Amino acid sequence: VTAANTTASATSSTIPEFPQTAEDLRAIWLRFAKSNKLDQLEHFYVPLDCQKHSHGDSTCQPLNITVMDFLAPNVTQRVMLLQGDAGSGKTLFTLLFEKWLWEQYESRKIIPVRIEMRRYNATTAGSCVTDVLGDKASKLKELGLPVVFIFDGYNELAGGGFTKLWDANQLGKNWPEGTKAIITCRPEYLAGKSLEALFGPDVPDPVASQLEKWFVAPFTHKQIDAYLSNSQEPDANVTLAEYTAFLKANPEVRELVSTPFLLKIFVGAFPRLKIATTSSFSFTRNDLYQTFVEGWLQKQGEKLEKITNLALPELSQKFALFSRSFAFAMFKKGGYDQVRSPLEPLFLEIPGMSNLETPDSHNDILTILLGTSDSNVVLARQGSPLRLINGSVSFLHPSFLEYFVADGLWKALQQSDDAVIEVWGARCLGRDPKMPAVTAFLVDRLLKEAAEQRENTSKDLPINCRSQSDERLLWLIKQSKRERTAGASSERLTMIRNAASNALSVLNRSGFLFSLKACSDPTFLQGIQVPHADLSMAQMWAVDLADANLSNCSLVGVKLSGANLSRCNMAGVEFGQWAMLKFDRGVNAVALSRGGERMAVAAGNALHLLSRIPGNDGKWQRDRVLKGDVVAINSVAWSPD
Repeated sequence: VTAANTTASATSSTIPEFPQTAEDLRAIWLRFAKSNKLDQLEHFYVPLDCQKHSHGDSTCQPLNITVMDFLAPNVTQRVMLLQGDAGSGKTLFTLLFEKWLWEQYESRKIIPVRIEMRRYNATTAGSCVTDVLGDKASKLKELGLPVVFIFDGYNELAGGGFTKLWDANQLGKNWPEGTKAIITCRPEYLAGKSLEALFGPDVPDPVASQLEKWFVAPFTHKQIDAYLSNSQEPDANVTLAEYTAFLKANPEVRELVSTPFLLKIFVGAFPRLKIATTSSFSFTRNDLYQTFVEGWLQKQGEKLEKITNLALPELSQKFALFSRSFAFAMFKKGGYDQVRSPLEPLFLEIPGMSNLETPDSHNDILTILLGTSDSNVVLARQGSPLRLINGSVSFLHPSFLEYFVADGLWKALQQSDDAVIEVWGARCLGRDPKMPAVTAFLVDRLLKEAAEQRENTSKDLPINCRSQSDERLLWLIKQSKRERTAGASSERLTMIRNAASNALSVLNRSGFLFSLKACSDPTFLQGIQVPHADLSMAQMWAVDLADANLSNCSLVGVKLSGANLSRCNMAGVEFGQWAMLKFDRGVNAVALSRGGERMAVAAGNALHLLSRIPGNDGKWQRDRVLKGDVVAINSVAWSPD
């Protein structure tokens, strides 16, 4: 009972008649695993670790053991949220974990159902279990065995948005006792969200947590060596000793390649990396992707150079332009990772496509990508890092899409004023589906440009600008001021606001000091319109934001002391402050005991007595509820002793 995955494809329809026993179901699944060579994947797999917090100083433990322990009958939590960076190995782990559960079925008696969330949107995800199982769900329930639903790639819901998977799919109703769910997601897509409210099942006691949270830990030096010594795509000309020596000599690269996918890129880009890292500037994640992509395009060009009359540079340019154009079309139309038919058509509408024959805007992009009518498109497609699975076209990895979108946005900064507004205003990075990784790629480029220009003191830049791109981004923000957008059409206004929001988010994430800028230009943020911008941790002491539109902005950890927020639109802003405890009546009073280990909460006409759960991340448990008062309790206190 398996939804389609990145390695193979099988759905409930592959089982014409549901087997009578779980043993028969297991035999069917193991045949599927063998036919799709999952054993080969496991051979190259480096076991992952996990930790309770995202920062690297947390204690690590084996991920597979942690998840197996979560499935134990005596564990009360019903949902596990497993967060990990792009390429950290979440998808491969869930695929292999499903395999391990079937292999251990005789001892564990647990039935796994894995579902890829990229096939659903925020609405259809609420019925994805029914979609996968169909009428076989009732037969699966009749087996009476616990089921573990593995929802892989929550951040890849088409169009973004959020769905409470447990409750929407009614996993707490009529499923056998012990049924649980595992949800994987990239952490940046959950910033500022209440994880308990989003993933924790609704239960009668809202104080008792039903959610267990873990993070995939970065690779240790030992795990990196294990990956390199058993690489799936080894370079016969490079030894493990050479890889190790290079990483030791370039510690900034070692810090970057802490996930399986980045290590894969590292191996593929190694010959070019040895040249690229000779620069005196810090090597970034963007540099790693850029080096790999350039090498990829060159290799594809070398293959095709022999069968075409085009020179290698011209081929590489076509591949890069096609990849950037395809990524930007997906970005502009809101498709996050793949193009599907017959869902919303996407069109190639990016400036700069003139080198290829520009298709009619009414053509479906699938027709363009998979068709043969345009020889230039066919040629460019062959060298682009794309894949076709079950009628869906996507990049080999979501991070390639993010890299090419960032590449297109960065190059647009050098274009004319109208062009930069059009490209940067195509879509807001802070709207669903959010693309924080694009911001991160742009920040890498921005900081590197600033470092390079600091060494060249001949650059005449305005005060408080670190680079020429800083100045360009500030210009985009200023275009959104109310007095400058008066009389603009609604379409033009949306474009300007998107561009300004994106520019402000990138500047902020790069550590730009808005307070310092305000010293020389006190009114530069007055009246700006930047809805959905990411201003988390922004340094905005004493800045003037009067008449600004900050609606739906992320203000988690923002420094606003002394700021002027007069007439500022702050509807829907996120401060990241969420209630840890919930009550069905309004809370009138709270009192902590002298030692802080117990708490009394007056909610409506009831008094709730709670105590801290030792070693459980600040969680509280309800000890008792005192009822009987006719009217609301308005005050509560602990006795001095």
